[in-house]
Amino acid sequence: MKIKTKSIIALIATTICLIMILDFVSDSVIQTNFLQIEQTEVKQTIGRIQVAVSNSYTDLDNKLVSWSQLNSTYEFVQNLNDEYNETYLTVSSLANEGVNFVIFLDSRGNYLTGMGLNLTTLQQIPIPQNIITLVSSDNLIWNLTTVDSHTSGFVLSSGQPLLVASRPILMTNGARPARGVLIFARYYDSNEISALSFIMKFPMSMQLIGNWEKENSIPAGSFPSYIKPLNQQFTVGYDVIDDIHGQPLFVLGATMPRTVYDQGLNTIGYINEALLVAGVVFCITIVLIMEYLVLKRLGKLSDSVIKLRIHENNFQELPASGNDEITWLTLSINGLLQEIESQSVKLQKSERLSAIGELARQIGHDLRNPLASIKTAVYYLSRKGSTCSDEKRETLLEIIVNDISRSDKIINDLVEYSSDIDLELEQCCPKSLLAGVLSILQTPKNVEVVDRTLEEPKILADASKIQRVFKVIIKNAFEAMPNGGTLEILSREEKSTVQITFSDTGTGIVEEILPKIFSPLITTKAQGMGLSLAICKRIVDCHDGKIDFESIINKGTTFSVTLPFKPKIQPADKRLMTKKDPLLHYNYAEPQIR
Repeated sequence: MKIKTKSIIALIATTICLIMILDFVSDSVIQTNFLQIEQTEVKQTIGRIQVAVSNSYTDLDNKLVSWSQLNSTYEFVQNLNDEYNETYLTVSSLANEGVNFVIFLDSRGNYLTGMGLNLTTLQQIPIPQNIITLVSSDNLIWNLTTVDSHTSGFVLSSGQPLLVASRPILMTNGARPARGVLIFARYYDSNEISALSFIMKFPMSMQLIGNWEKENSIPAGSFPSYIKPLNQQFTVGYDVIDDIHGQPLFVLGATMPRTVYDQGLNTIGYINEALLVAGVVFCITIVLIMEYLVLKRLGKLSDSVIKLRIHENNFQELPASGNDEITWLTLSINGLLQEIESQSVKLQKSERLSAIGELARQIGHDLRNPLASIKTAVYYLSRKGSTCSDEKRETLLEIIVNDISRSDKIINDLVEYSSDIDLELEQCCPKSLLAGVLSILQTPKNVEVVDRTLEEPKILADASKIQRVFKVIIKNAFEAMPNGGTLEILSREEKSTVQITFSDTGTGIVEEILPKIFSPLITTKAQGMGLSLAICKRIVDCHDGKIDFESIINKGTTFSVTLPFKPKIQPADKRLMTKKDPLLHYNYAEPQIR
């Protein structure tokens, strides 16, 4: 992976982590703040509910004052006259006051008289006995010790909240003593909740404290939660209403839209989008800066070093500019190149002298024997002359010809290895290539050749040169089986190539030779310069092919030659020509097409 790719990945990963951290922090802070604002608004609404309920107390008590401090009321509790009933205890009077019950008690809390009204149907109803019992038995309601004392609040009657207000019955001028207690009572029902919803502008609900605690899993007697979010759109603020004794009686709930919370979510969304855009801009900016200041220069430096690797003999200094770490690295590389160039020249001189010495020794060794034989034969013929028998003369001449051929082969191998290879491509197949080789080779009697090659696929190759490769491999196989054996040759198609394998059952190749078997001047034979396999590899490589082998001592050797259907040979004007000394390095020029 390139440094540029790694840098971009690291930058993106870092930016994403940073955005996630900032997003988490901003979300937490902003959401917390907006939740606090929402709670403040809900508490304000709860406060308004408390004020509305308190106004209900006050309104009922104010209405009660005009009745309890009336001379006619004062006289009525003494004689219960019909005139008062006909004037005040009427449907219209109770409807105007908005009360369900008007109850008169004497100074001891005993029930005197009263009237009930259904405010929905405006029908007179009897006062339930449980309400009479409730108000006459509760000292806080009827036992008003002073003329200024009064009570207003909620009580529970038959499972339904009842708003009550009580005052002592006095004369208009406040004359004493009080003649009893007057009580107004009104059911706190759905009509009251609807009226409260209209005032608060929010849907309202009412639940008895016990039911509410069960539904919300709140332990009995504990202080209730004021706020309970229902979902993403609505939240409920609860207000606990106490009875006249200060005990929780029921709960009023106001369902409010989470406008502030929605604004917080929108704000968080805007911030997230801004962070994302900022992160993208930041990444692009940093990448451009890194590309211009670092990565581009590193890329140029890398390309220059790669070119040096391709053109190994070109030690041109790399361009250096600026005054930073990359500049210092370039200067260091230039210094290293100068040192390598100096040492390379010395090494090449040393290697060349060594290679020339080795080549001279090998050539001298290989040419000495045939030249000595030729010299001996010529000397013998020159001394004996006409006295030499015809049979002897023929033998000596044959020795001279054979040794001249050996010497010529040595020189030809050396010239061929050091020269360019020209390919003359033609269509052929593995079967025909092998048949041409086997027809000119003499197979030992104790060696069996098994031909399993095929006539397909057709390939483009220089038939004569590929046949020379086959010939060298087959001859080596014959020589590796002095006591006889089997040479199996087969071909198979693999994708766009054909592979020909030569498997013998010979003695194998010694381990010391395996790594350098295709190098020149490497041989285990008494005669020869060890150029045959090196030339074979050059020929196969020129065809864009591959030659490989496997060998096991005393079990045999398998050579494989892989050739493409068509070699990828470039025109001469696009070839990369190398100028290396073939004595020092195994390399060659690209093949030419005739």
